[in-house]
Amino acid sequence: MSFLKICTKMDKFCAAFMPYLTVTGVALGILLGDRISFLSFLVNPFFAFMTFSNTLGITIDDFKNVIRRPRPIFVFLASTYVILPLAFHLIAGLLYSFSSPITLGFVLLYSIPTAVVSVIWSSINGGNRALSLTLLIIGTFLAPISTPLTIHLFSSSNVEFDTSGIVRSLFLIVLVPSFLAILIGKLTKNRFPEVVVPYTRPFAKSILLFIVMLNVSQISGDFLAHASLEYLKVGVNAMCFTFLSFFTSYIVSRKVFHIGKSDAVSVTFASSMRNISAALILAISYFPMEVSIPVIFGIVIQQMTSAVAARILFGKSSK
Repeated sequence: MSFLKICTKMDKFCAAFMPYLTVTGVALGILLGDRISFLSFLVNPFFAFMTFSNTLGITIDDFKNVIRRPRPIFVFLASTYVILPLAFHLIAGLLYSFSSPITLGFVLLYSIPTAVVSVIWSSINGGNRALSLTLLIIGTFLAPISTPLTIHLFSSSNVEFDTSGIVRSLFLIVLVPSFLAILIGKLTKNRFPEVVVPYTRPFAKSILLFIVMLNVSQISGDFLAHASLEYLKVGVNAMCFTFLSFFTSYIVSRKVFHIGKSDAVSVTFASSMRNISAALILAISYFPMEVSIPVIFGIVIQQMTSAVAARILFGKSSK
């Protein structure tokens, strides 16, 4: 069997069994913990490779088309910065109390920027890759303003945001690999992506297992230390909130604003999947320990819950 056929089969397997891969990553991250957390320096290079692989084949004209049809961008902004934070502040406030640190933890989860991994999930489920990258860049650049403002509106806390760190991270794991992929495609008249993508695509999907595993390993100690029946409700609610964010974003995109399915997929993932690692840093740095509990559960369940929600909304992965 040729290497190309092996990669093709591997790609189909990863796309079909993504929910199980993410569950495996979560389980291994919790179990292995400190034994693998020292490898966390690999997360950013893995993200950069994922971005590069998923940008191959995208042209400048694709981005121009996104700008010419800005409705999905406005839907993303409305869903991400108004609808979801407000909805989860109200729901969590009714479940706990509006002054509860658990409520603030859920608000924090939905005030942080879009997760880089949302791009690959969107690609797997037939989303508009150029739109997904555009939303990721917009969300990250807005984060230094939007995150502190959202938290301030729903609490009495003032949060300083690491603007330089956000921009530096964006530059290294999104802008640079995206630019290189587009430049290579331009110089080779898209011949390079046509040859290389069948080989890089399965590795870009499977590498998600290691990203999940390494991210979870960094919080496994805190997660196990605070594990109790008292927090079981928080975990269940975190899972329900993730499902609700997917269904809300998709319904707003498709049924309210009537944008196309591929654009709706991109908006749904960009709105629903958040950079929870950034949320954990903020929770630990600026708030009482209880605020970090929903964030810890968010790290543990976001990937597998997103996979299940995507399967329900979009059917079997298309790529």
